[in-house]
Amino acid sequence: MNVYGSWDEVDRVLTITKSNGSRCRVRGSAVSSTHEVFGVETVGKEVHVLTGPRGNRKPSRRVKYSDSGFYRGSSSL
Repeated sequence: MNVYGSWDEVDRVLTITKSNGSRCRVRGSAVSSTHEVFGVETVGKEVHVLTGPRGNRKPSRRVKYSDSGFYRGSSSL
């Protein structure tokens, strides 16, 4: 099953869409107010959100979510 993640900067919501059309929305936990999202990647059945402090030119953290929207941890880049 394929999975796709997209970030809405205005609402600050991560939307995860599965190949069967089901969706889940992850609000608030992807980034704090002092961080910004640089991109979203799909790795297998996980969605990785690349984040970093506001004002940085590149991401410094990878926040992982399952295809069901559950937090799977984070790591430094």
